[in-house]
Amino acid sequence: MTGTISDKLVALVVEVTDVGELFGTSVFKDRIGLDVRVVQGSLAIGKKVFLSRPGEQEELEIVGIEMLRNPRDPNVVRILCSKPKRLTIASGTVEGWVITE
Repeated sequence: MTGTISDKLVALVVEVTDVGELFGTSVFKDRIGLDVRVVQGSLAIGKKVFLSRPGEQEELEIVGIEMLRNPRDPNVVRILCSKPKRLTIASGTVEGWVITE
């Protein structure tokens, strides 16, 4: 099966949660939750993606997907990933971060 450029994942990160800090269990240690709005493509557990903003980029693996009940924005999905080692990204609402395949 061949793919086209439009098959590639592009998602805007709207919020970041340090789930390891929030829940404190070993299962969530060194994990972050990225609330994303998918522009194109699809999410899948095990997919390798790039978290980036201008001038910075790091590869992450999606280890979980959570459908959020967010009445303000029902199109937002939370993906669980390992915490980036090189990038610094603060918890809370963010702008300028993108997930790409």
